[in-house]
Parts: sequence; structure tokens; C-alpha cells
Amino acid sequence: MSKAIVVLAPGFEEIEASTIIDILRRGDVNVDVVSISNKEVKGAHDLKFIADEPIDKIQIKNFDAIILPGGSPGYINLKNDKRVLDLIKEAFVSKKLIGAICAAPAVLAESGILKGKKCTIYPGMEKEIEKGEGIPQKNWIVEDKNIITSQGPATAIPFAIKLVEKLSNPRIAEQLRTKTLAEMILKQNQPQPEITIESPKSNSESTISIQNLTKDFGDIKAIDELNLEIKKGELFGLLGPNGAGKSTLINILSGLLEPTKGKAEISKFDVRKNQNKIKKLIGLCPQKASVFNFLTGRENIELSIILTTHYIEEAESLSDRVGIIDYGKLIALGTPRELMKKYNTKNLEEVFLKITGRRILEGA
Repeated sequence: MSKAIVVLAPGFEEIEASTIIDILRRGDVNVDVVSISNKEVKGAHDLKFIADEPIDKIQIKNFDAIILPGGSPGYINLKNDKRVLDLIKEAFVSKKLIGAICAAPAVLAESGILKGKKCTIYPGMEKEIEKGEGIPQKNWIVEDKNIITSQGPATAIPFAIKLVEKLSNPRIAEQLRTKTLAEMILKQNQPQPEITIESPKSNSESTISIQNLTKDFGDIKAIDELNLEIKKGELFGLLGPNGAGKSTLINILSGLLEPTKGKAEISKFDVRKNQNKIKKLIGLCPQKASVFNFLTGRENIELSIILTTHYIEEAESLSDRVGIIDYGKLIALGTPRELMKKYNTKNLEEVFLKITGRRILEGA
């Protein structure tokens, strides 16, 4: 019987982890649930899993596969753990089966094993694969030699069955496809129509226009003569320490706070004069993803969304451009790659540290 480890970090995606563990065990694969932290591991949506073993006791030579669920901040915690990266590298060299789903292929990229490999990832995170010199694909499941990747919670069953096919045998995998009704999904495993968000062009229309915007609280300038243009379809990340002015700016754009002077527009509507219209155009998404239940999926997508996060890796991987704000002023602006090149750093957090003198966890 083949043996596999499923590695969990705090903030893992529960649907993916439970599906993979369950399907593998149904497929006659011996699964050890491995934790990089405590024996009890809490997922991204507060479900708790009990691990079989801590990662420090794992020797990859005793297993046939290593599988990584995604989820945020789970994938970030995996990516930042040297023990996880070392196990992946050893598994790759030993030609063990390596599986990753959702955001977890970013961990494979960080380990350095994706160079020249075709793989897939949660839609919108393709830049993470490119950082590791991998070749992003749009299929739900992608197999390249001993690496199998998949896109997210909805693809977890066919992904896990593909692992069973490799670790157990095709007959058992076929039985699982039938019993779980996964065959109906697998027949559609073709490149899916994607919602394309074009990178902004120099002459493209601005969705958000900010001109000489200032907000005073007594003698304190929370926003100080800020100028910024965010283009239609652009994924823009605004970073800064605590007290930099980020929340003040979001409150002004949301119509919750009146600026002292200057001008801000959303889709050409002045935030001072058209608050009701603007509130119909934007939505605030907190760190845990959410949607408006009274809107359709497409209507949710078509909103101009303000996403808040404390994970700079998310900003680095998702943003077309990034602005860094401190003491109410915009002190850096560019694509993540441009900023890393300009300040000679390996990642956006190092850029942040160089410019502000503070780490992102001290307030971003």
C-alpha cells in the first residue's frame, strides 16, 4: 500500500484537505496528516484537524507522495517554512509524487522545483508560478511527470482521484469517479473560459482618480496632498504602516469620511457629491473572502472591490501595481517587479522595510 503525507499549516483550506485525505484513504492509500505547528491545526474557516505526526518526525524516504492543500494564510505559512521546502526538494529529487492544489503550487515555486514545468494554480495567482519559472496552465488538473497540480476547492475530488490513480491503481480510481459522481466533472476538464482583467494602458480610463487629496485631524495630516490614478481593470495594492493613511483613504473613497481638501472620483463620480451612486459601485472585502448574497456571482465580480489584507505575499502576487504610503504621502509606486528591481530586493516586504524602516507586520 502506498503512503502519502498531507501537510497542514494554520489557515489551510478545509474542503481541500478533508477531500484529499478522505479520497486517498478510500483509494487504499495510507495517509499521514502532518502538521508544521501544533497537533491541532485550525483551518482558514476555523475547522480544527488533528494531525497524525509533526513535520519534524517525517522522513520523505518513508513515503511515496507529499500533498499540499491550499488556503490562505495556509499556503503562506507553508511557503515560509524551510522544513516544508526541504521535504518538497527531497521528494522531487527522489521522484516521489508531489501534489498541490489551490494556492499551494506557489509553495512548489518557492521550493524551486517548477522550472520548465507545466502546472496550474488558483485563478489570478499565475504570477506565483512564473516566479518559479513554471509554465501556467488553465486546466483544472495538470500533470507534468511527478508533479500534479489543481485549481481549488471545487476541483479537489477529481484532483484527489488523480492522485489515487497514480498511488493506488486505475481500477480503484475509476470506481471512485463513479461512486463520487466525479466523472461528470472530469469530462469537462478542459481549459475554462476565464474572466480577463486587462493590465491598464497609459491612456486607459481611470476607475479611481485622486488629486491633491488631504485630510486633517487637528494638526495631524492623515492624508497629505495625495495624487493617484488607478485604471479600469487594474489590481492595485496600497501598502503602509499603521497610521500611514490607508484606512482614512478607504473611508474617504467609501463616502464615510469627508476630505479636508482636494478631489477624489470613482468612475468619474465625485466622492463628496455622489456618495449613494459610489456605494452602489464598490464593495469592501475583508481579509477573509466574502460575497454579497443578494448579488449574482457575475454581479459580485463586476463590482469595484477594495480588498483588505495583512499578508504582503497576497499583495505581491495579486497586484498589477503597488503604492506604498507613509505619513499620508505616496512614497513609492510601480509594479512589484519594478519596485524589487529599483530597491534591489527579493520580495515586496524587503522593499517595504527599506522604504519605511518597519516590517509589514508592524502595520500594513
